[in-house]
Amino acid sequence: MTNEHALDWMNMQTTIRDGLLVLADGSVFEGELIGADAPVASGEVVFNTVMSGYQEVITDPSYAGQIITFTTSHLGNYGVNATDF
Repeated sequence: MTNEHALDWMNMQTTIRDGLLVLADGSVFEGELIGADAPVASGEVVFNTVMSGYQEVITDPSYAGQIITFTTSHLGNYGVNATDF
């Protein structure tokens, strides 16, 4: 994974890195990883169709142990709510 870059949202360091989603049937999908810095992670893959409010989804404890896939193409275009940090 060579495309690592760091974001500094209100002095909170977050690393986004390239990654692969490999399904049990052998399907492979490329994307970007954010969250736990682990070489390999596993979990139930779920999807979310929100066009706004993704910060709430990412921090919602009910998603613990799940891999969230957002379906909107322009996630984050409107910025980040500073009071959430």
